[in-house]
Amino acid sequence: MLTYVDQGSSEEMNQAIAITIEQLALTVKETRDRLDEDGAWRRRWWSIRSDRGHLVTIEVQPLTEVMVQVKINAGAFGNRAAAELIAHRLKAELDALQIPVDETTDE
Repeated sequence: MLTYVDQGSSEEMNQAIAITIEQLALTVKETRDRLDEDGAWRRRWWSIRSDRGHLVTIEVQPLTEVMVQVKINAGAFGNRAAAELIAHRLKAELDALQIPVDETTDE
């Protein structure tokens, strides 16, 4: 299992995960949300299958409003290379989502 902390909101990270899943042609098998006692969102868990049927799970948990913890478990025996590939893609997508849009330029 690969665990890391990234700078961004849980909403941004969940968007980055959705984009990464699409880009890597993965299939979402199931998602689960866990709420705390007050009904506030605490974490989202994604169960994903590759085109070869390999299972990957990704869990996102907010630490603060702008920090999230991500856990990636790739395969029954912990395919570190696959987990690192997914983490790299997630970080790139999260960074792309956070690039400020310059509204003063016309493109």
